[in-house]
Amino acid sequence: GLLYISMLMTLNRMAVFVYPSWRRIFDRYFTGNILIPILICWDWVVIMCLLCLLVTPTQRFNRDTLRFENDGDPIVNAPILMHINQALDNMIPFIIAIMYVRIYFSIRSSRSVLLDESVSDIRLAEDRKIFKQALIICVFLVFYNLIELALIFITMEGWV
Repeated sequence: GLLYISMLMTLNRMAVFVYPSWRRIFDRYFTGNILIPILICWDWVVIMCLLCLLVTPTQRFNRDTLRFENDGDPIVNAPILMHINQALDNMIPFIIAIMYVRIYFSIRSSRSVLLDESVSDIRLAEDRKIFKQALIICVFLVFYNLIELALIFITMEGWV
């Protein structure tokens, strides 16, 4: 769920900073009622989380190895959906990182056009700070994903 919420927040920032023309869609279809887009976003997050739960095998916690182990078949036995879900889980942090780089360069180019040199140095420092924060978030998401992948191949005796 965190990955999908992070992806939605990044898409929101893309709409605000990179593609401000997307605002017309919200102005035209959702004027005065912000509840509809919020419900659509949460529906998407809930559906993707339910898909993950349905196609992932049931697991139990092994106290000897201190790891979760597969304990049975998934509720919906659809291997292709499970592979799609795993691919999305591994690709979304990279997509988010690429989108934040695009957002950063869009903000930087728009500010350099609007501001003179004395003010743009201050703004550039602020932009770098925002970019570093976004990059740290993305790096931690990718790092978390890599740890999850590595845990698949680690046993108590070492690497499989």
